[in-house]
Order: sequence, then structure tokens, then C-alpha cells
Amino acid sequence: VLLAGKLHQARERISLLNSDAQNYLESLLRRWVLSQPGTLKEKPVLKDAVLHVLDELVEVGSSVAYRLRDDFVTPAASSVSDPPNPIQPVTVIG
Repeated sequence: VLLAGKLHQARERISLLNSDAQNYLESLLRRWVLSQPGTLKEKPVLKDAVLHVLDELVEVGSSVAYRLRDDFVTPAASSVSDPPNPIQPVTVIG
């Protein structure tokens, strides 16, 4: 949340994201976005901060952040049951 605020403040002046920072943030966000998306989305402040950092990374050309942001904003599929099996098993009486 603090980092998102700093990035927002510095947007017009400087880029805070050198390549080491970019790699670190991608690694950190990858862990959280892929393993705990529900936790991150529960709190609006946290969700907005994650999206802002991902947006900043995308703006500097991060394809990793682009995919993470896409995964993060895409709603999770509701539990879909398996489609019915049209082929019924045959019982052999012998």
C-alpha cells in the first residue's frame, strides 16, 4: 500500500522502478496474486494498491505484470460441475 502511494506521487517526476526493483516486485506479486487472490481482493485498499503497482510495472514494459494483472482482474470461475456423461455404463449379467 505504501509503495503504491509512492509510485502514485512520483508518477510525473521520476520512475522508481529500476530493473532490480521491477524483478523483485514481479516476484513478490507473482507469489501473492497467484496464491492468495481472494485475500488481496477482500480489502479494497489492498486490491487498489496491487492493481496500481501492477499498472506501473505494465507501463515500464513488464509482460509478467501484464499477465498477473489479467489474472487478478478476471473473475474466478464459479464451481462448475462436470458435464453429464451421455454414455451410460453397461451392466453385464452373466
